[in-house]
Amino acid sequence: MPDNRLSADGTRVLADLNALRAIGAYKTGVHKPTFSEPHVRSLQWLAQKLPEAGLAAEIDGIGNVLGTSTKAGAKLLAGSHLESQNYAGWLDGPLGVIYALEAARVLNSDPAIKGAVEVASWCDEEGHFGSFLGSRSYVGTVNEAEIDAARDRNADRSMRQALQSSGLAGRPGRGRGDHGPCPRARRRVRHRQRVLRRRQRPRHDPVVVLGAIAGSDHRRSQSAGYGPERDGSGAIASGVRSRVTGLPGNAASGTVAASV
Repeated sequence: MPDNRLSADGTRVLADLNALRAIGAYKTGVHKPTFSEPHVRSLQWLAQKLPEAGLAAEIDGIGNVLGTSTKAGAKLLAGSHLESQNYAGWLDGPLGVIYALEAARVLNSDPAIKGAVEVASWCDEEGHFGSFLGSRSYVGTVNEAEIDAARDRNADRSMRQALQSSGLAGRPGRGRGDHGPCPRARRRVRHRQRVLRRRQRPRHDPVVVLGAIAGSDHRRSQSAGYGPERDGSGAIASGVRSRVTGLPGNAASGTVAASV
């Protein structure tokens, strides 16, 4: 009986991790504060790699990198972040991004798989300017006033100045209050609301695959599913839950967010 299991390419994964490690290398780790030159180069590196997985790449106006698929079927949104704490380890963040990229490369090209893995790198998960600004922007919980007030804890510059110097100012996708920066995310939530109403799911059927999220500021968010996971999926889960009513446990799905 033939073995049809799909396999990740470990050599390719290690090569990608080492490529990111070389950008902003410091001793045995890295130094990539948010919107530093090594961080911006890492965002650009990822955007160039995403087409290998059949994904359209976008760096939005707050520094998120999003790889999206037009393949029919359900979507799994997975990833982490590419900036680091000051003079930190080289796997915190990139490991989750590269694992998501490899899953997308392996699964998205298989016509037998009905759906696709999409990839995200959330900006400023390490909190150099604020609290989960990139992932919260994605679900529409960052407003212009918060961006105006955000300042770099490492240098005397505002977030507006950092976005300008990074070439991101004026791009679509930054938080705009309750309207949110990401029409795609809102459309998916609304679509799943309609699907769930048609299916008339049982009251207690869980629909979000996310666990306990421990963020860098030590807050926790609990959502239905598996866990523990770190980083911006907590903000995504909270943002999605806050926008959906009438679903089991006040949770929603459509794109399932995961993070490492």
